[in-house]
Amino acid sequence: MTKSAYLGGMFAAHDTCASSAVPTPHPKRWLRTRCRCVPADRPERLAQWGGALIVFTLLLLAGGLWLAARRSKRLAGRCRVGADSERAVRSALNRLTRGGWTVRNGVRWSSGGDVDHLVRSPDGLGFAIETKTLTFSQEHLRRTEATARWAGRRRRRYPHGVIPVLCVVRARRVEWYRGDVVVVSVDRLLPVLERLAASTRDLGGRVLSPVRSAVAGGQDG
Repeated sequence: MTKSAYLGGMFAAHDTCASSAVPTPHPKRWLRTRCRCVPADRPERLAQWGGALIVFTLLLLAGGLWLAARRSKRLAGRCRVGADSERAVRSALNRLTRGGWTVRNGVRWSSGGDVDHLVRSPDGLGFAIETKTLTFSQEHLRRTEATARWAGRRRRRYPHGVIPVLCVVRARRVEWYRGDVVVVSVDRLLPVLERLAASTRDLGGRVLSPVRSAVAGGQDG
């Protein structure tokens, strides 16, 4: 084989390999092909979904704020009603001070919160008074008893003990007891306190079961 024939065979083999290789696509043609795979309306759909999500989030936020505002308004109204009830009882109790009674309002106590009113008769009988607007529960009765026991430990201030009283402001002509708790409406509050104090004097200062023995004419609930 001559040198020219050998070189001619090499060039022929190179041309064959080059022709069988994978052709490289043109950049612009490849870009057009890729763009055909993306729907033309996808950006619009994404924008619509994004807008709907924002609206939904704003609606949730507005609903939460509305519920929070409604709850706050309800609590504020309840607190206002409770404060009005306490003022009504305080106004009634202030009349007792002319006869030598001592009235203390909003007294802090060890179990948290405060005792609405602590009253002391001239002879040393105490009353722990809790105020309710219209309704009360067994828990309120237990709390009233607990405040009376707490105040009754101060024997020097209340030598004849402390009677628990729950005053229902918006009720009328209520006068009964639950266990050892006097439940009374505000229109009957002062007569009941004065009768209890007088009964203690008649007993010589002995208070064994003050409610059951002293609330004469009361209704047994």
